[in-house]
Amino acid sequence: MQVRIDGKLVERKHYIEHEQTSDQSGLGYILPREEPELEDGEQAIWMLGDPVPTIIRTFDPA
Repeated sequence: MQVRIDGKLVERKHYIEHEQTSDQSGLGYILPREEPELEDGEQAIWMLGDPVPTIIRTFDPA
């Protein structure tokens, strides 16, 4: 999947996250969502209206 790192589009491996939710009746359903694989010290940020996540570094793992 494509991700944005330092303003550049980069290809990253991804996995499918299945988020389970429920409605007011108590019936649950599962929403599949693509998530990029992250390295140590990274976090994915999803901006509204942008299908490409931005990866930021939260700390330097070195």
